[in-house]
Amino acid sequence: IHSIDTIDDYYKIGESQSICCGTAKYFLKEGTLTLTAYIGNKQIATIEISLDDYHIIQCRAFANEICEYTEQIAGIINANKKMIAERKRA
Repeated sequence: IHSIDTIDDYYKIGESQSICCGTAKYFLKEGTLTLTAYIGNKQIATIEISLDDYHIIQCRAFANEICEYTEQIAGIINANKKMIAERKRA
């Protein structure tokens, strides 16, 4: 799991995953962080989390389908809330 760091990446991920994170301009949303999750080289999910309490706002697989790994992704995010918060302040 890692952050989507450039506007270009939002559009590339949106196109490759048939989702709207680029065209809907998620990069402009305040108070959220958009992440992408992979297993090996395969992207399995795009995740939007709240920067207020780090809960998952949405976690979607290819073509906006429900992600079968949402619980595991939530566990990883919960286990790393402190690190996310520290980097948010940086």
